[in-house]
Amino acid sequence: MPDGVMGTSADADATSREYEPDIEPLVAAAAPQVGLNHAFLGSLGDLLPSGGASAQALTAEDQAWLQALERVAHGYDLGYELITDAGEGPDTLWLVPLH
Repeated sequence: MPDGVMGTSADADATSREYEPDIEPLVAAAAPQVGLNHAFLGSLGDLLPSGGASAQALTAEDQAWLQALERVAHGYDLGYELITDAGEGPDTLWLVPLH
């Protein structure tokens, strides 16, 4: 399938679940640092399957990876924030407490 095109929602869900074992240790390591604030997870270019550094250029696989991150983070009662730096630096992901 071409980049940016995902099949059925079942395909997307299956793809995102494939990423969970890789994401689990990242979240487990950062989760204790969240407390009442947030913890740095990493820059997009280092984390996303495509290696893309911009939130504006997410591929379908990147979106599946972010869905997996959300599921894993929720298992720790956390969420994530995607911080974009508008060309002044890398876009980054942070773990945050659920509101």
